[in-house]
Amino acid sequence: ARCHIVEGQRWDTFFRFPPCGTVAEIRESRNRSGSKAVTSPAGEAVVEDYSDLGCVECHMPVVERALVAEGETRQTRHHYWRGGHDPAMVKQALSIDFAEYPANAGSATGPDNSSKRVFRLMITNVGAAHYVPTGTPDRHLTVHIRLRDKAGRVLDEEQHRIKRTLMWRPFIIDLWDSRLPRWLPRHYEYSVDGHSPAVSIEAEVRYHLLDENRRERIDYNNTTPVDYEIFRRRIMLTPEQHEAAELAAEQAAI
Repeated sequence: ARCHIVEGQRWDTFFRFPPCGTVAEIRESRNRSGSKAVTSPAGEAVVEDYSDLGCVECHMPVVERALVAEGETRQTRHHYWRGGHDPAMVKQALSIDFAEYPANAGSATGPDNSSKRVFRLMITNVGAAHYVPTGTPDRHLTVHIRLRDKAGRVLDEEQHRIKRTLMWRPFIIDLWDSRLPRWLPRHYEYSVDGHSPAVSIEAEVRYHLLDENRRERIDYNNTTPVDYEIFRRRIMLTPEQHEAAELAAEQAAI
């Protein structure tokens, strides 16, 4: 577990440990779930059995196979160590929903009687015992909420970054962290005026393996994408438009 160590409690954390560890994050989730693992004064995860960390069960899926040619078939594990490079793995870790939300639903005065409509994107880390994303701090999620007109053009867009931000020079300091701890929902709201010419509102969530500024700075000419979509949903703003969109989707499926 040594290469996944970051204590994360002091400003000088990274004088002692590298900045891409996850044990502090796992410990936070572990304390809620009652795991047997403990942490040593040096920040190391100490367990009687490594399975107490839960890493293997999630990142190394079970497979029935022979370990050598013509050997006995038995249960073992793939060594994929699936994570941020596996879109299915990331999607499995997150619960995401995008829907219209009653304006001022929680206020003492009741629902807002104005023409304003409120849409909410809710994203929760339900499947990873550590923060999402984790690993190198360059990894991050972006949230995009867009208003579109009849032609599909973007009239307005709101963006958010879910990211761990570090200062790298003259020494490494953890500045702030907006990533997703386990089981703590995060929501983003967007209000649409009733007089807007928009016909739809769309939410998209993307996973980024590398910060674009860093990719350009190190002149990394990647042959495979360094980001990918993990969620997208478009909501039509009138019943007629909604019905037309559903019909188009049905026809496309046929």
